Parts: sequence; C-alpha cells; structure tokens
Amino acid sequence: MTPSPGQHSERYRVSHVFLDVDGTLLDINGAMGAALRAAAVRTSEFAGEEIAPRALEQTRRAVMAEPAFRAESPAVQFREAVTRTLTPCGVSLEECVRAVTDVTDRTYEETLQVYPDVHEALQALVDMGVTLIAASNANADFDQAGIGRYLADTHLGPLIGVSKPHPRFFELALERFSVAPSAALMVGDRVDNDVRPAQAVGMYGVLLDRSSAVHDESIHRIAALTELPDLIERA
Repeated sequence: MTPSPGQHSERYRVSHVFLDVDGTLLDINGAMGAALRAAAVRTSEFAGEEIAPRALEQTRRAVMAEPAFRAESPAVQFREAVTRTLTPCGVSLEECVRAVTDVTDRTYEETLQVYPDVHEALQALVDMGVTLIAASNANADFDQAGIGRYLADTHLGPLIGVSKPHPRFFELALERFSVAPSAALMVGDRVDNDVRPAQAVGMYGVLLDRSSAVHDESIHRIAALTELPDLIERA
C-alpha cells in the first residue's frame, strides 16, 4: 500500500508510530513559558534590573545552537543561559544561578502537562503491538512525565544533530529503527514540521488538530490522539 494523504478512509498497516512531543504528547511550550517567567523574576532580583523572559529565551536559544551545547540536556543549556545573563551584573554566580535554576525547574515540573488523550491512546497502541518512538526537536524527561513506559525509544533532534522539518531527520529515523517508509507513520500537531516532511520521505503523516484549526482536505486529520488506534490495522 502506497501512502496517499488524500485517502482519508483508509487504515494504515504500520509497525512503527513516530510521535511529535511538544503540542502532541506534552505541553512543553506552556511549561517553558511559565518557567521562563519565574526565572526572569528571580534573575531580575539578583541583577538589580529587569530581565525580560524574552531576553532569557533568546540567550537560551543561542546556547542551544552552539555545537558545544547542542547535545546537552535542556537543564544544562538553561543553566548556561542564566550564567551568561548574570555574568555582566557582577553577582555571586554559583549561588544565584543555582537559585534561578531551582525555581525554573520547580515551575517547569509543576506546570508541565500531558494532554488528556495521551495515556489512553498510547496504551491502546502498545496493546496493538505498535512500536512507539518519540520523534521531536524537543527533549524531555518522559519517565518523569509518566509516559516513558509506552515508548520503545526516542529520536530527538538535539541528540542526532538534525531537526525537523529537514528530510534527513525522518530518513535517519527510518534507518535507525530499520523500518520501511510504508510501515511508518508520523503524527504531530504541525503540517509543515510533521506531516508534509514525513510524507516526502514515503511515511504516512497524520495531523493531530485538537482545536480543529486546520482545514485541508489533502491531509488526514484527527481531533484527538485517541482516534489514532482506529486508523491502524492490527498486524
């Protein structure tokens, strides 16, 4: 069976489902936004001047883009961003950076949410014998989030050195897990980052559109992740 984005009534016979993370499994952006706001307040207290969340985020992204930090954990990357922000202020770095990262970590953990449809959907897919792999540009502690038990592996841009929507991200996923494109399905919340590039390398692509904001008859769209198991035939 050849993947065809227009055949919305078909069921997919696949062995591997690749899952986007932020916006699909976890609300990482929401948690990161809350953590950045908390971090900015604490950083401003130490700096003696207002440090905007946007400034911290810009520094974090600059750190993430550097080869020396690209493969590091988000915690290490953020600690470096805070260090660079506070260094010009002449404060006692070690103690202040620890205080900022502590409040950031606590806020992130308290606000990170798994979407309500995730557990049921992933359990159903695992019960069907489907191999689930988190495929994302974002890194996360899946065990801490409570969904690690469903995942066979991860395919994360910061660790493999290439990010979505580059075709090589998807090609490497197929190579790493020895799966044919016609046996692989990518599901995510973005057409440009998840669905189209996956289809370009021969995979199936399904858009998770919880808010029903996308109206494109050329793609297969689901309104909840719990709809996905019904699209997949048992092997």
